[in-house]
Amino acid sequence: MEDLCPSLSLEEQIERLQIHIAAVGLNLGTPLTELEVLEFERANDVQIPEDYRAFITCIGCDGDGPPYYGLESIKSKAVREYTAHMDHVFPFSRPWLWEDGEKSDEGTYEQLKDGILYLGTDGCSMDWVLVVTGPQRGQIWQHCDVAINPGDSQNVFTWSFLDWYEEWLEKFMMGEVDLPFFQLRNRRPL
Repeated sequence: MEDLCPSLSLEEQIERLQIHIAAVGLNLGTPLTELEVLEFERANDVQIPEDYRAFITCIGCDGDGPPYYGLESIKSKAVREYTAHMDHVFPFSRPWLWEDGEKSDEGTYEQLKDGILYLGTDGCSMDWVLVVTGPQRGQIWQHCDVAINPGDSQNVFTWSFLDWYEEWLEKFMMGEVDLPFFQLRNRRPL
């Protein structure tokens, strides 16, 4: 797969993902209609970032990919339960580790789920979310039981949704990551 290229248009990045996803036979749910996305946005008083909207309306609404146990649909029960305060402003801009009682000067523990859309889990309380409000809107963050973290675990960079998915897909195509056994069992033949 080619290197991530910031000069690609959204349409070109979606097209490239469609080609690579089809080539490896990933199972993704039927794309949502624009009306379904608009209803979700109205119900939650948010606007979904453009690249995520393009993915769920052009490629698939859920299924194989990151997180480890798969991408959740915006219609799933898990998304409804995890993201009850989606319309609140996400207050964080840097990692916060509260395991040893460290406080954040940006927000409180109660605000951890403000302004985010749940994408799914890697298991062991390691969840991936998309920020949908505030200055970090459009960024992927990881939430776990003791910390929140933007982008990769080394805090070297942050991802947009498409860059995050594409990074995972590249690793999948190179054999560096795999799907859980239950997803492998249900894969379409190549």
